[in-house]
Amino acid sequence: MKKISTTFVLLIIWGLTGWLNAQHIHPKLRPYYQVLKNQGKPPIDFMLEKIKVHDLLIFDDALHPAQEPFDFYKRLIRNPRFGQKLHYVFLEILPVTAQRHLDAFLNAPTKSHQLLYPAFQQTFDGYASNYKTYFDLMDAVWEANQRLATSDRIRVMGTDIPLLWAGIENKVDWQNFRKILKGRDYNLYRVILDAMKDFKQGKKGIFLTNTRHAYKGIRNKQGQFHWNCGTFFAQNHPDKTYSIRIHNISLDIYKQVKKEGQTAQGLDRVKYRWIRMEKGLWDAAFEASGEKPVAISLKNNVFGKAAYVGNHNLTAQKGQTIYDAYDALVMLAPLEKLHFSGKVGAVYTPDFQQEMIRRLKVLNNPKELKALLHQNKANSLEAYVASLTKNTPMKPSPLIKQLGSKEEWKK
Repeated sequence: MKKISTTFVLLIIWGLTGWLNAQHIHPKLRPYYQVLKNQGKPPIDFMLEKIKVHDLLIFDDALHPAQEPFDFYKRLIRNPRFGQKLHYVFLEILPVTAQRHLDAFLNAPTKSHQLLYPAFQQTFDGYASNYKTYFDLMDAVWEANQRLATSDRIRVMGTDIPLLWAGIENKVDWQNFRKILKGRDYNLYRVILDAMKDFKQGKKGIFLTNTRHAYKGIRNKQGQFHWNCGTFFAQNHPDKTYSIRIHNISLDIYKQVKKEGQTAQGLDRVKYRWIRMEKGLWDAAFEASGEKPVAISLKNNVFGKAAYVGNHNLTAQKGQTIYDAYDALVMLAPLEKLHFSGKVGAVYTPDFQQEMIRRLKVLNNPKELKALLHQNKANSLEAYVASLTKNTPMKPSPLIKQLGSKEEWKK
């Protein structure tokens, strides 16, 4: 009886302490804090629940170089309860033509990153997508597969439209290729849907993507959907997918610029800035709750009711919210402690260095090439490309310096 009484007293003290802590929190911050404390779950546990209900979890890692999302993905894959349910890992960053290289790596008796190099040499901008996070992810899948029966092994798949660089001989060829990118999101959707057999076989997958491709239902000013990959899934296959934003800095596009685009993302055609969600309220709530990794649903709470901000700022219908874009939010670390991935220089093999020089000449006129060399303090294209062969380490996110105060919400 005494033991029960002691336990009861400790519970009362614990509850009272939590209540007192909440009373010291700024009234404007309190509803955000309470959502994290009362509804928040450890991210792994949250995903284990969702993968039981939904066949495809769509993750928005916010920035392709972001390190922390991939640390989380690796933990998910290595978790036996999650990994044993998983059949596919879909990658937006790689095209469908990368598939034989991905399969070769995963089917090899030992891990050999050289088998992956050709996969990461296929990009729209000509450079290699050589973030170390992707190689680490592939290692995690390879290791997980060693514990699984051959029929149960996880397959990693590229999903993007391929750019066959051998057929690109000049800038006009490249500009003509860009025209097909208007159908990019439908292509992502169809590749994934076909692999999962229209969700008719009970297969489970995760799609690792970036910003708008994960949106489930943002509308334009005319009230029509922006048909992003996640939107095709949400509208055509209700409840089969679940869209998750991994918290990071947010993209605020505020002006269109009339110029020829040079990137698939299109950020060179707009003016934009990086901001904190709701002027830092989200970050302050995370700090007040102890900054432990947490996942929450965005349905019917203050986080989900926040005004939408993102890729479609200039064309989005007024009054839309973050919940219109995503189902859930994961907070892994404070923004000030986030990192950019290192890079694997070895992807720039001797043969690819020569191809890289050719691509640079295709994409840039002499004036632009001169500016490129000046910017990178190189005296020749050969020297510049050779500099790309060096490994670079993980580093603090350089974009954090562009943010305003995390207490701006108090003003």
